[in-house]
Amino acid sequence: MANHHRDLVPTPPPKAEMTDIHTGQHHEFTLPNLDPYGPSFSLNIQPTLRLLCFFKRRPDVSEAKFHTWWSSAHADLTVTSAPVAFTKHVLRYAQLHKTSAHDAMAPSGWTILPFDACGEITVRSWDDFLAFQTNPDFLKKLIR
Repeated sequence: MANHHRDLVPTPPPKAEMTDIHTGQHHEFTLPNLDPYGPSFSLNIQPTLRLLCFFKRRPDVSEAKFHTWWSSAHADLTVTSAPVAFTKHVLRYAQLHKTSAHDAMAPSGWTILPFDACGEITVRSWDDFLAFQTNPDFLKKLIR
């Protein structure tokens, strides 16, 4: 298994196939370092992995209770369930909340994903993510 996300990036298709996905026309690159067929191309890869986990609240749980619990108790459990593993392996933990008010604000033509929340964990490598996610203390407190 690839340990770093750079290993997961596919090789570009032949240049003749690399056309605009909407118009079918060839794209002229303004920034040469982003042209995958140019001499100065460099993968625009960040040195970390960002993993997103999407959540849907149960129908019997109110929106207010879900977001209050998730932003307070669940966050507390996530960060403190395995504090040494969290500090060693997780670079950043963030929560993104989506409420019914957000659905109503969506611009015309935009589709809002059918989830209530998204947890984001940033790690250096897949191994770091697995080390945190398989920690016995984390599993006991969060993955019941």
